[in-house]
Amino acid sequence: MAQPTNAAAASSTLHSTPSEPSATGDPALDFFSPLFNPARALAAAALHPPVPTARPLDNVYKCRSMLPSDHPDAWNDPHRAGKSKEAQEAAQREKSRLSYMHQQQERQQRKTNPLDQIAEHVRAGPLLLLKRCYQQRSRVRVDTRHARGVRGSMEGVLVAFDKHTNLVLREVEERYTVLLRVQRVKPPLPGGSGRERVRWVRQQEHRRRQLRQVFVRGDSVVLVAAVQAGTAVPEQQRAGGSAAAAPLQASVQVGRSSMA
Repeated sequence: MAQPTNAAAASSTLHSTPSEPSATGDPALDFFSPLFNPARALAAAALHPPVPTARPLDNVYKCRSMLPSDHPDAWNDPHRAGKSKEAQEAAQREKSRLSYMHQQQERQQRKTNPLDQIAEHVRAGPLLLLKRCYQQRSRVRVDTRHARGVRGSMEGVLVAFDKHTNLVLREVEERYTVLLRVQRVKPPLPGGSGRERVRWVRQQEHRRRQLRQVFVRGDSVVLVAAVQAGTAVPEQQRAGGSAAAAPLQASVQVGRSSMA
């Protein structure tokens, strides 16, 4: 083989892609040409082989054994024993295993998070606020209701939502009110039987709790608002469940016919 006389000329060859021959028209750098020059190809640093992931062979005889049998340089050892049936089956199993692993890798690359797909379908409207908070993993404030009115509010990181305003929050701090049925005892009336009067009344009780993760149904959501970083909601607003949004960037009002 003729050695290159000028390294600069050899390195100035055009790139060759794995699926097409060299575009320069130089047959010495065309892997598919009978005039291919391996020495010049090795000197061309930017030249890529047709199969970059092919296993390299450590000597010339291994390369000659891969040539077609009718090639003049082909080498076939007549004394070389063929593969046993067990070896052929093992090679086939290994080939199947590698093919399965390759398919699994391709599936993992194509696999997308369904929550991301839901967010990508949001193009306009008030759900854009939820999309932005979901993508930024920012904290939101959610005012919730029950059958008799506003139940309270919770604040947490939005990790999932859908078009029905179903929400999943993490690191949640909730403040809410419950109605309790308590006994109220009044002193006996003058001139009466002398027994104390007992009356059952409803009383509101404010509560607070920390939750690692919570699912909020969309039909119980009144308001969703993005919370500014480093801004706290006033205690009187939190406890009373007020819909005031002074420390909030934007909000999504969820209308319900029963709340009108």
